[in-house]
Amino acid sequence: MSCASCSAAVERRLRSVDGVAEASVSLSSRTALVKYDPSVVTLEQLRDAVAAIGYDLVIDDERSVS
Repeated sequence: MSCASCSAAVERRLRSVDGVAEASVSLSSRTALVKYDPSVVTLEQLRDAVAAIGYDLVIDDERSVS
């Protein structure tokens, strides 16, 4: 992501996915914090949703917050 519009687009896309309760994207740290229901949506589906709008989503399981 290189601009505020990019981070806003990723955030909107994540929020539109069924099972996502919250999504916050930070342009400066190039991260996304997503609160989701794993019984409704998988991490792979989130990655695919972001890829569909032209961005990569790298999932860092070690930084996961339970």
